[in-house]
Amino acid sequence: TLGAFRAGRLRSLVATDVAARGLDIQDVTQVIHYELPTNPNSYVHRTGRTGRAEKEGATYLILSQSEEREYLRMVRQLRIETKKLALPVFAALPAPAPMPVSEEQSHRQRPRRSGEPSGHRFREGENRGPVHRPGASVGGSRHSRY
Repeated sequence: TLGAFRAGRLRSLVATDVAARGLDIQDVTQVIHYELPTNPNSYVHRTGRTGRAEKEGATYLILSQSEEREYLRMVRQLRIETKKLALPVFAALPAPAPMPVSEEQSHRQRPRRSGEPSGHRFREGENRGPVHRPGASVGGSRHSRY
């Protein structure tokens, strides 16, 4: 996989902090952090994969609002200027393709009446998962290149 990335046959490479320390790959244009580094040194090593030898490069970090304070502390300590980017707005998903009549009929259920339980009962403390609404914006923050 690493050889294919170096040769340009792969456009993306995912690496852990440990692997990132040993990588020396030419012409990396972007590093995307999908989690907050555990310490400033890890951030420097991850970010250092791009913009080498006087070339332009960018680093992006995807983080939650709860991680923002720690991230800002880290970049202040490193004396790095950052720019916060807004999350993109995702278009509504297209309608699902119609099912063949035979499948549609076999999956058909009696519609529930308003207030009627769905049949699944949640136990106290059970995670019901996030609520997603079409057209709602996704929460969180993105910090970007410096």
